[in-house]
Amino acid sequence: MLMSRKGLARLAAFVCLFAALTYPWAALGHAFESAFSSVANVSLGAFLAVQNVQARFTAADPRVAEEQSPGEWNVVLSVKNTTSEQVSRVPLGVRRIAYVPFATFIALIAVTPVTRRRKLVVVAAGLGLLLVRVVVAVSLPLARHFGAIEKDSLGNLLSRVVYYSLIEPPNLMYAAPIVVWALLLLVTAPRGSAWLSSKGPVRAQI
Repeated sequence: MLMSRKGLARLAAFVCLFAALTYPWAALGHAFESAFSSVANVSLGAFLAVQNVQARFTAADPRVAEEQSPGEWNVVLSVKNTTSEQVSRVPLGVRRIAYVPFATFIALIAVTPVTRRRKLVVVAAGLGLLLVRVVVAVSLPLARHFGAIEKDSLGNLLSRVVYYSLIEPPNLMYAAPIVVWALLLLVTAPRGSAWLSSKGPVRAQI
């Protein structure tokens, strides 16, 4: 057989868990919108220091049709010009760019047969890395749009490379968590840890 019964069972468990986690449940969506808005507002305060502009994320109002999209969870970005007092509100989908990578990673690590301690390390590190990706996805476009990053600077070039290679491609909502999961399993493996900490190649002891 190409795959053992245990392997097939883990694959089936992953498919069921993945389907349950990534389904756009309304209650879960509203909770995630609120959590996303809180994290995004912290990142805005840290990276978006622009005069005369105030930006803030809030969870979309389910009673407002313009703020809803089928199968998506939306937050609303409110941008206020403090000089003219004009406010613009733009709904942004966060389920695919932010939630699906987290759910995919959780489903993968949940069915991975490793020790509890190693699994906790992988979960903590993986969620942290994916959270950094979300912060970058929120901060970079706004920082570039409002001039927090100079147009012809090296920082602008690097921000474009990072965004369009690591954030923007749609397939990365699945690829990013898979890569993070695989790399962390490699790094936390006994041989992987020894290889990273050694100055030379690791030799098998006879």
